[in-house]
Amino acid sequence: MRVPSDVATRWPNADPFCELDTARSIAIVGNRPDDFGEGEIIDAADRIYRFNNAFGFGGQTGHRISDLVVVNYGGAMAEWLDEATLEQSPAFAAAQRIILPIHPDKDHAVVPPLTAGEWAELDGPPLTERAIRRFSHRGKRVRLLPATCFISAATAIGIEPLRRNSPAPSSGYLLVSAILERTHPDQTVTIHGFGFEGWNGHDFDAERRWFARQASAGRLICAPSSSIER
Repeated sequence: MRVPSDVATRWPNADPFCELDTARSIAIVGNRPDDFGEGEIIDAADRIYRFNNAFGFGGQTGHRISDLVVVNYGGAMAEWLDEATLEQSPAFAAAQRIILPIHPDKDHAVVPPLTAGEWAELDGPPLTERAIRRFSHRGKRVRLLPATCFISAATAIGIEPLRRNSPAPSSGYLLVSAILERTHPDQTVTIHGFGFEGWNGHDFDAERRWFARQASAGRLICAPSSSIER
């Protein structure tokens, strides 16, 4: 499964992980909606990734952030852009960069190919374009995860080929998968606050199994707040 080689992308391709190589410790903080703490441990990491509204930021989950990962497909992004609520958040203000996890070029891998009418109805590409323009205007460096990250992550949990009704990999899974492809054995990657629950369009059971495999292989540390056991 891949994006056809003749697709002419119109999206920026700056490296979303250009500062990652110098980080010895990496904390990835999910939005599990309870008081899971771990703020001091999280703040001690060299690089800290948080998501969307960054639950607990500034309090129980710590006070530092490097990158804010913001889902760029669907109603949440539309609401944030229409009402500017995300830009008013402390996490957005403190983030060095904004990462958009879903590259619109991944839609070229859908089989059978999308029709012209279906392309016109997609909300992801226009939302992504608006987000890049808007957040850049706010002084943020905005980066997209490559489409290959989406494809490889989907394949790793059995989403192959990519179809219209396929489950959508979650932002947390997409980011962790992409980071593990980039990091080396001397780096420590720890996830905090991953609850593996939420929107029913994600296959959280498959994602949980993938995280368990990475932890068993020593590639990933799951903090107590990220239970990978059923």
